[in-house]
Amino acid sequence: MNSVEPAFTLTARRVSEGYFLVALTGEWDLYNQPEVDSKLQEAVAAGEQLIVVDLSEATYIDSSVLGALVGARERLKAGGGEVAIVTADPQMRKIFEITGLDGVFTLHESIDDVPAG
Repeated sequence: MNSVEPAFTLTARRVSEGYFLVALTGEWDLYNQPEVDSKLQEAVAAGEQLIVVDLSEATYIDSSVLGALVGARERLKAGGGEVAIVTADPQMRKIFEITGLDGVFTLHESIDDVPAG
């Protein structure tokens, strides 16, 4: 019996008061974007002030996922919060640069670089 690893996973947890971590692995696109959007909305509704999206293990994200990130940022920004992105992958960073979102989000090389809120 062969077990097939899923092409994508999402883990989410509260790190500390006001600090929420969402980690994506694998490929994220229109098909599974609602899962990302749902977790981000839950964190915003719970009053988190810093949502860190760890893309260190993500291999692909499309515009629908970028849209979910921007939406969460806009909702958090209204209350003084922010969304931070973690990725050291040059290709992933290029997605943010090409779209101009590197000027919207703070990009961090590692999770350790993110201020603890």
